[in-house]
Amino acid sequence: MIFVSTGKRTRVFHSMDDVPAPLREKLHANISGPNSRTLIVADRRGREYLVRALKHATRSAAIARRAARPAVHVKSFQGRWSEAKRYWLEIGLIGLLGIASWTLFHWN
Repeated sequence: MIFVSTGKRTRVFHSMDDVPAPLREKLHANISGPNSRTLIVADRRGREYLVRALKHATRSAAIARRAARPAVHVKSFQGRWSEAKRYWLEIGLIGLLGIASWTLFHWN
């Protein structure tokens, strides 16, 4: 069996004679490239394992594509309130520090 992946599509051929001529020419041109692999499976169980692995890889790629899409995140009131509390706490502390500094330098 010959598995040929081009783009997002994987096709299976039972022999090199089944591979269409244009694709066979591309195979021969790229067979020594860094992205080519040779896999020999000797028995039926190995072939079934390979088919399961390819299905899993296809499913994992689809999950990765979905995860790469930006998610729309709506903050709840509680999430916004905690951010607002932190913001106003920081503003208050800066103000308090300013008043303390002014008082220290004014009385000296």
